[in-house]
Amino acid sequence: MSGIKNILILIIFFISLKTLAQTLTDEQKDGKALFKEGVSLAFKGEYDESLVLFDKAIAKFPKLVSAYYLKSKVLTTLKKYEEAIKVCDEALALKAEQPIILSQKSLCLFLLQKYKDSLKVAELAVQFDEKNPKPYKMRANAHGALGHYKLAIEDYDKALSLAKDPNNSFYDETYLNRFCPLYSLKRYEEALATCDKALEITDNAKNLPQIYSKRAAALNKLGKYEEALEYSDKALEVNSKDLLAIKEKKIARSKLKKSTWF
Repeated sequence: MSGIKNILILIIFFISLKTLAQTLTDEQKDGKALFKEGVSLAFKGEYDESLVLFDKAIAKFPKLVSAYYLKSKVLTTLKKYEEAIKVCDEALALKAEQPIILSQKSLCLFLLQKYKDSLKVAELAVQFDEKNPKPYKMRANAHGALGHYKLAIEDYDKALSLAKDPNNSFYDETYLNRFCPLYSLKRYEEALATCDKALEITDNAKNLPQIYSKRAAALNKLGKYEEALEYSDKALEVNSKDLLAIKEKKIARSKLKKSTWF
């Protein structure tokens, strides 16, 4: 399935358990059934159809926060970020599940390149729940985009320390995102190590080119040009248009060519 990860849909069910464990009216039960049907369609990548069902579920069960959340996730997958933010605001008006909704809103603002706004919303999410790793990850992303590299690293590390199982493949992107501020601070050994961790736990083939190309970038900075060339090629085998891999391959080949002159 492209777009939304299976793990995100599992989270939806866990979030909804608390709400759905309450005594429901017949109308709310209908909303719950429509929500589950919408989730099934989202699993299949039938996003437009799932949105229709989430709207129907919300009409029947206006306080079903999970329906708002997953509706926003689907809209984000469809790159309809402004609409996704509006859905988050509707959910926030219910004053329930604030951290996860705020984190989702922060993500949408980040994708719109509104980094300062993304940071403010992520900070609110952290205030609501200091033991939830997701707001820290979103705050780290915003810090990184704004050039606050040390703060970004601190937040990525905090997110991983709060994770119940940081070795779960769900966190491969957290390790991978951690690469950028480390690289910007010229902490290349650590940047390489965080790529290795992402590679160790990932189960998402789509992340492999990024892991390989970033690993190549760190290896080039460490003067390990043959390895950099190897990982650039690995990235290009998976994605022939990976711009970072193309760049790092040129650097590695140039350095290796120069070394043969002596």
